[in-house]
Amino acid sequence: MMFGKSLGVALVLGLVACGGSNDNQQARTPETQTTTTGGDTSANGSSGNGSSMNGGMTNGSSSNTGTNANTNMGQGQGQGQGQGNMMQQQNTAAMLTDAQIAAISDTANKGEIEQAKLAVRKAKDAQVKQFAQMMIDHHGAEQKKEQQLCATLNLQPETTQTSTQLQTDSQNAISSLSSQTGADFDKAYIDLQVKEHKEVLDAIDTKLLPSAKNAQLKEALTAFRPKVQEHLQKAQEIQQKLGTTK
Repeated sequence: MMFGKSLGVALVLGLVACGGSNDNQQARTPETQTTTTGGDTSANGSSGNGSSMNGGMTNGSSSNTGTNANTNMGQGQGQGQGQGNMMQQQNTAAMLTDAQIAAISDTANKGEIEQAKLAVRKAKDAQVKQFAQMMIDHHGAEQKKEQQLCATLNLQPETTQTSTQLQTDSQNAISSLSSQTGADFDKAYIDLQVKEHKEVLDAIDTKLLPSAKNAQLKEALTAFRPKVQEHLQKAQEIQQKLGTTK
């Protein structure tokens, strides 16, 4: 069992524009050239004005720099918080409830049993028939255990998109297998079992066990995992003997 910069950019542009007005004011102020008596005093005065303006520009530039830094910092904090919230929402969405886990597990067991019943009737290879019977026995026993556990915990399985898709995939697989016979059926069934048991193992490890909250449910999933691993290894052995490479 994934956000806005326009406001920050506008503020920065506005601040740059405000800073630029001081530069324009300095450009428009004519330089003082003294030609009369007391020129030294006037020149000093002009020099003083220039120093004062330069000082004003320095202060303005410092103010703008500080404002820009605050704006950028605010943007960084906002983006960081947004990404953190988004990741938290994704993790929450990925988690399953115990009721949803029960539905997924029950659907997977049913699918394996139905496919195996078909294989017991149609398979020609003795090993394939034996494997199919093992699927009926193991998944049938596991289905009963989980149904009893749900009754004990008063847990009503809750259908999800995942459980619905599992059911649809299993029905499609049975329909496809039904049209095949002999060695072609044996190969198709075993190839399917390898694929499905890989997917079940991945689901147990990445979705079901990490999401399970009830200790008994988690224990049941943990206990059945070695069986699934055993099924996968056996199916792979038969697959090699049948000469399949899928």
